[in-house]
Amino acid sequence: MRLGSIYFAWKAIWKRRGTTIFISLIWACGLLGMATIERFEMGITNALQFQLKNTDLLITAKGSPTQAILANVFHLKESSGNISNLETEELLGEYNLQNIRRIAYGDNYMGHRILGCDSATWNNILFYSLKGSLPKKPQDALIGYKAAASTNLKIGDKFYGSHGLIDHSISNENGAYIVSGIFKSRGSSWNKLILSDINSVWAVHQGSDSSYTAVLAKIENPLEKLLIPRKIQSNSSMMAVSPAFEVNNILNWINQGARAFNSVSILLLLIASFSMLFLLQSHIRERIGDYALIIALGGTWWHVAKIVLWQNLILGLFAIGLTYLGLMMLWLTQDLFLPLSEIFQQESFWNVYQDRIWILSCLILSTFTSLGPWIWLQKIPLHNALVDS
Repeated sequence: MRLGSIYFAWKAIWKRRGTTIFISLIWACGLLGMATIERFEMGITNALQFQLKNTDLLITAKGSPTQAILANVFHLKESSGNISNLETEELLGEYNLQNIRRIAYGDNYMGHRILGCDSATWNNILFYSLKGSLPKKPQDALIGYKAAASTNLKIGDKFYGSHGLIDHSISNENGAYIVSGIFKSRGSSWNKLILSDINSVWAVHQGSDSSYTAVLAKIENPLEKLLIPRKIQSNSSMMAVSPAFEVNNILNWINQGARAFNSVSILLLLIASFSMLFLLQSHIRERIGDYALIIALGGTWWHVAKIVLWQNLILGLFAIGLTYLGLMMLWLTQDLFLPLSEIFQQESFWNVYQDRIWILSCLILSTFTSLGPWIWLQKIPLHNALVDS
């Protein structure tokens, strides 16, 4: 009887497939909104927390703290300027800092930034894979796999950088870089960069000042995490930023937007649920004679209940399937539609375990919306319905 209930339910909703698909699409839009926001929040939060690991202090030129974080930690924006390496080194000696990383933006190659850095920087990167070797001599370059794929550079290839941080035809021929390794990192923003020793970047720009773009460091003492940025900000010409504080502001902004978007998704789910309720009740009115015949042939109200329930469950399962189809399309086009997709932690997208709440809610809602029509069906004199049919 179980398979019979499913078959009867399927034939019932297939007969009105246009309305069925429309309701499932509305429901899927609501579910897709909730699933997307959940993935976006988790992916961005995990990426921010991961990228800021071992970074309690950022020293850079005066400007916007948020821009400084995006430019020098996530490598998304242009930096606000350079800072004197001599003044910076003197300042670093005054405080108890660990894991100090010095970076200097050089040129670019085919639109991919060339970042001069020290060994502490690439030793701080968590590599998924590394082909070749880390830079060992001047002009060695370590390339993220996305940069390698778009430039067709391979280990041992030689290339010249172009001036500035955007691609153009004027190349800097003072020094050629040689690809020593190609890597894939868990921090996705690294995968589009070209890394070289900071002295190599300075050597390419002969005659210019050897300056840093930024310095990143870890602070062990919790109290000093609050005090050191303020002291540097007050006693020097440079800007000192606490990345954790700025990132919390970014996350608060993201959470506010997520709540607003979730409200729209919940509204769509409610509209779909009421539509399902009306669709099922309309179907019962049309097929009342069939239900009466089931009772007349010895069926129970439980058999009728299963038919009614399976109609809604099939609609709910169809909506879940459409939701995952939408997530697949979003995954393939995330660079176009997802904000901050450059730093999005990819592992968070297909962590299906996080979907358990909205999947369970969808199935519970399907069950709940079938109770009303089933109760209403019991109050109808089925013997009269059987005679009328």
